[in-house]
Amino acid sequence: LFEISTTEGWVDVMNASIDQRGIDMQPVRDNNRLWALYYVLFLVLGSFFMVELFVGVIIEHFAKVRDVKGQGLMTDAQRQWASTQAFIMKIRPEKLARRPTSCK
Repeated sequence: LFEISTTEGWVDVMNASIDQRGIDMQPVRDNNRLWALYYVLFLVLGSFFMVELFVGVIIEHFAKVRDVKGQGLMTDAQRQWASTQAFIMKIRPEKLARRPTSCK
């Protein structure tokens, strides 16, 4: 199963499995083609599972880093820029009071 999960030479192992008939019996070409389905499902589901684990670990690690440092993996200059942008977004312009035009 390790050789299949690494996808290195898995086709030869699959062909040997398809050709096998039993203990002390000579292999027959394409004897049991259902083994091909097993290998393909193992590759697809195994790869999907490993990708999900990998992505999950990466996301969890970055969430921990962000929680610890507050702003993730930013440099000091990037933190300063982000805080300046946050400050600018909080500033609201004042409305100018206009002089009435109808009164003399």
